[in-house]
Amino acid sequence: MKSLKRKIRSALLVATVIALLLVNTGCDSTSQLKNNGNVATSGNLAPAFKLTDTRGTTYDLSSLRGKKVYIEFWGTWCSVCMANIAEVNNTYIKFSTRKDIVFLTIASPYASGEKSPEDLTSWYNSTIYRFPVLLDNNGVIANAYGIRAYPTSVFINTKGEIVKQSPGAMTTANFTQIIASIK
Repeated sequence: MKSLKRKIRSALLVATVIALLLVNTGCDSTSQLKNNGNVATSGNLAPAFKLTDTRGTTYDLSSLRGKKVYIEFWGTWCSVCMANIAEVNNTYIKFSTRKDIVFLTIASPYASGEKSPEDLTSWYNSTIYRFPVLLDNNGVIANAYGIRAYPTSVFINTKGEIVKQSPGAMTTANFTQIIASIK
C-alpha cells in the first residue's frame, strides 16, 4: 500500500512539474518566426499594425491610443494556448464592456505550423469563443513584437507604449492585476 501511495505521489509530482513548465514557458515558435534584431521592448512605442479579424473587423493599433490594449499572441497548434483558451475567453468576457480596455488576440496563419486564414477562421467561428482573433499572415507582426513563444501577452498603455511583455499563459487574476497598474 505504501509503495502504491509513493508511486501516485511521484506521478503527481512529475505531472505538476511538467504542467508548470508548460504554463510558464509556452510553446516555442522560433522555428519559423525570424527576427532582424529590431524588436519591440517595454517602454518603447508598440509596433503599429492594421489587421483584420476572423469576423472581418479591421483593427488599427494607432486608432486605439488613449485606451489600454492587451494583445495575446497564440496558435491553434500550441498545446498551452489551447489548454488556456477558455480562460482567455472568460477574461475577455469579464472586461469586454470596459470602454478603456481593448482586448485582442493575434494568430499567425502560415507561420509556425498555423492553419491557413480560411481554415483558422472556419475553425474559430465554429467555437463558442468570442474574443477577437486578428490574422497576422506569416507572423509579420509577431516578428515585429519579438514573439518567441506562444502564448505571449503584451500590455500597451494609453500612450501606445509597451508596458509588459510576458510569455506563458495569462490568468484572469494576472490580467486584472497588470491592467489595473497601467495608466
